Amino acid sequence: MIETKHNYELHLKSPQNRGDILFTTHLIQKKTVHSDDTVVRFAKQEGRLLVALRTDNNDTIQWSNRKILFKKVPNFRDLGGIQTTEGRTIYWGKLFRSGQLNGLRKHDVKKMEEMDIGTLVDLRTEVELHKKPDKYPTTTTYFHYNAFEDEQEQLAKTRQAVFKGEISPIESVELLKAFYSYYPIEEPEIIKEIIHKVLDQNHAVLFHCSAGKDRTGIIAALVLSVLKVDRETIYQEYLLSNNYRQKGIEKQLKLLKVGRLIYPKLNQTVVENFSWVNTDYLMASFGAIESRYGSMDNYISQVLKITESDRQKYIEKFTY
Repeated sequence: MIETKHNYELHLKSPQNRGDILFTTHLIQKKTVHSDDTVVRFAKQEGRLLVALRTDNNDTIQWSNRKILFKKVPNFRDLGGIQTTEGRTIYWGKLFRSGQLNGLRKHDVKKMEEMDIGTLVDLRTEVELHKKPDKYPTTTTYFHYNAFEDEQEQLAKTRQAVFKGEISPIESVELLKAFYSYYPIEEPEIIKEIIHKVLDQNHAVLFHCSAGKDRTGIIAALVLSVLKVDRETIYQEYLLSNNYRQKGIEKQLKLLKVGRLIYPKLNQTVVENFSWVNTDYLMASFGAIESRYGSMDNYISQVLKITESDRQKYIEKFTY
């Protein structure tokens, strides 16, 4: 499902599974999918679109658009529709992830309010959030959790080192792996609070960092692990940040030519390593967890303090 400026588009890989498609926002309408239809369009109305596709086998498949269209927040997405190892599916419209929200405009804030996002969890450092404070609806409650104390402003120093050509491509990868290894285990109490804040809500939750790819990617991986999503699916969801940020990254890389006039030692490969996500980075998080705690299940019970009974309640709450 794709959200465009004026429409929603449902793209069908298997047009032979035809039947009625039930489009629901605040109104309910139906469209019949014929055997030769592979794209069905539905004009935008107020509210989020949810599609229920009834196949020839009388199965019902619920679907919506994963990427939420916000012009200035390109990495805003829904974790709905993801299947678990128990054959369940995460509800659409309950768990969202994104980058920073300082670019939201008035109509974007209204759209976010219509999505019923009642809780916002900001994962950025104090410096980051003061430079670019979030914009969000008055109906949304804001929480800030910083599991990465950047007291020495290492992020800014690393950025300057990149401009000066003081970091090699290999070193950039190792720095990212080190950060991913550090984040889920060095501030366990804060990570526990973040996960509980996300999972204990009875309304939709949005969590984000700056670009919505690294810290947000780790938290999303932990949430999905609690809900018993398999590792490969978690990696696939994580890598969507490359798809949704592609245009912005490519624009940034084009500006490197200008940047080299000021910083002639600026290395494009290093910039690319810091811009794109890579499965190896998230693997470093899982590796650090398993090295210290033996398994993800142990981490969930010992660090996140989620009992098997509580875990099952979360699964029933967020999946069907």
